[in-house]
Amino acid sequence: MPTPALLAADPDTTVADAATIVMSWLEGRPRWDGSPRQRWLDQIVDTLVELHQIEVSSPPGRIPRISRYAQSAYEPPRWSQRPQVWERAFEIFHGPIPESEDRFIHRDLHPGNLLWRRHELTGVVDWQAACVGPSSADPGHCRLNMFYDDPALADQLRITWEQRSGQRYHPWADVNAIVGVLDHIRTPKNPSRARVAIEHALANAVTDLSDRASASRRRGRCGSSGHSLLRRDCNHRICVLALVITGSTRRLGAFRSR
Repeated sequence: MPTPALLAADPDTTVADAATIVMSWLEGRPRWDGSPRQRWLDQIVDTLVELHQIEVSSPPGRIPRISRYAQSAYEPPRWSQRPQVWERAFEIFHGPIPESEDRFIHRDLHPGNLLWRRHELTGVVDWQAACVGPSSADPGHCRLNMFYDDPALADQLRITWEQRSGQRYHPWADVNAIVGVLDHIRTPKNPSRARVAIEHALANAVTDLSDRASASRRRGRCGSSGHSLLRRDCNHRICVLALVITGSTRRLGAFRSR
């Protein structure tokens, strides 16, 4: 994966007037209108797949685990047509972060941080947010940015990522990405095409996560019921065995008395 190499650093402003790093030069420029579209998406997704295969071998804590982007307030946007969806999304956003699919992730991957030259991806830049977290977080953040260009493209990215990675996209990633930029999208009054698409994606994610939680609770109840039935069955068998043993003992006693 082509990335800039660190050449020098002055974090303490010993030489420069501000904290400074110097990196190697990568050819290319960002493209938000890749053509042909599917080949452009395939390259983005293949970069994600390659990135998520990197093994994190640094000492624990050296690379941080993903954290939420805190917002100044958690209120539905002024343009929202479904405020109840946002209220539920805020609860999910502040809930547990999935751990089952942790990978090394870029965290800020979108077309503006990818460099292209002659329809070929030449580099990935802007790594300051890199961390360990759910692999779905990267396509989720990229989807958020694509909603402003073409909502259909955002859905196609998810489908392509699932096909080429062999993983199932976690709807938590949409909640995390969308609520994580709430301060930037809250104030406009009127819903645009992109905002409607964002709210639609959020509603789908909330519904999907709620369905998963309900299914999990049902499985838990079924498991508990199964254990209860098993305990009752075992207790019944123990009682029957005790009666049999008691009866046999009584018969044996009677035989001896004779």
